[in-house]
Amino acid sequence: MNNDPQNRRRDPLLGQGPVQPPIQPGTDGYYGNGNDARDLPPADWQREGYHLEDQPCDDDDAWVVDDQTDALLGPPEDDDTPPVDPALDVDPISDAGRRDEQSFRADAFWDRVTPESGAVPRVGEEEQPEEQKPEETAGQISGPHAPMQAQAGRRTVVTVLAVLLAVIAAALVGARYVLRIDTVEIVGNSRFTDEEVRSIAGLQPGMGRFEISEDAVKANIASNHYLQFVSLSFGDHSATLTVHERVAIAYTDVLGIYYTLDSRGMVLEEYTDASGLEDLVLVDKLSVSSCIPTQYITFRSSETLNVYIQLMIEIRAMDLQQEIRSVNIDDLTNISLYTRDGYFVHLGDETYLHGKLNAMLLVLQELRSSGEYESGGTIDVSNRAYPTYDPPGS
Repeated sequence: MNNDPQNRRRDPLLGQGPVQPPIQPGTDGYYGNGNDARDLPPADWQREGYHLEDQPCDDDDAWVVDDQTDALLGPPEDDDTPPVDPALDVDPISDAGRRDEQSFRADAFWDRVTPESGAVPRVGEEEQPEEQKPEETAGQISGPHAPMQAQAGRRTVVTVLAVLLAVIAAALVGARYVLRIDTVEIVGNSRFTDEEVRSIAGLQPGMGRFEISEDAVKANIASNHYLQFVSLSFGDHSATLTVHERVAIAYTDVLGIYYTLDSRGMVLEEYTDASGLEDLVLVDKLSVSSCIPTQYITFRSSETLNVYIQLMIEIRAMDLQQEIRSVNIDDLTNISLYTRDGYFVHLGDETYLHGKLNAMLLVLQELRSSGEYESGGTIDVSNRAYPTYDPPGS
């Protein structure tokens, strides 16, 4: 029911102002406006620019009829009509309910309308933050069947790992038998038996090739100060360990304690008396800083150790242990020694030790063959090319 006393409707686009009811044809062939103010024939009605001045509007505005479509266009523009916005190019009256793309984007209100929801927020209603969905990572399984697929994937991984472990275990077992060491040969030992050296080195027949570490063997050999590691080689189901045994060649007296030494200065053993050491060369009158078994001897002068090593190597190489009873290297410019039959030999400095010892042997051979001097006297080989002999008491 229309409660408007003037029988008027509101413009749906403008939201205000009167709207004339549609014109209906009357019984006499004329068109009326519904209020029977005045009926006009169609010819007059369609006349271009004709104004319906008798329409019952509050603002007494005249209405204009389009001469092409016979549609009501509303009142003509007057000075009170707002101007067209040049930025939007939209008539605020005739197109007030429509927004082009530019004006839609310019209004922050319409930004709150999302294409997904299509909901327009109410005035005063706070915008609710969009619920954050957890991002799916690469390889993550989602969906109603995710638990089953994840469980199947875990079973597959476990199966693959089990197969790989089985293959590795089989390869190791096969390699143990294929590369099995049946024999371990020891080379270079004299003090120790083969079984003792194998036990010290940690090598036993029946071991696999990959179970043997050369570094571990070296460390085991070094734990015994009588042994030195030389090499470790492998053949068909066999291993060969070559070692060098340290052999006592000399001994020295330090504050009444006797220490045996090898040719490199390693202290092998200590004794409280010299009995049983007669076959070794006595290194006499040494200025020693440290002499501890299983360690190298330390002299007060580092050059003394070098001279000791050179002299002991020559004595051992020339097999002179049974010829020489003692040596004195306290003064490196006047190195001397005593033979076991009492000859005193002057070597001079540390140069040309091999040649000097050879000259000494030639002089001793000549003296012994002549029978003139069975013992005693001084042999000077400081000049190895011209050795001399001075009889005792001269």
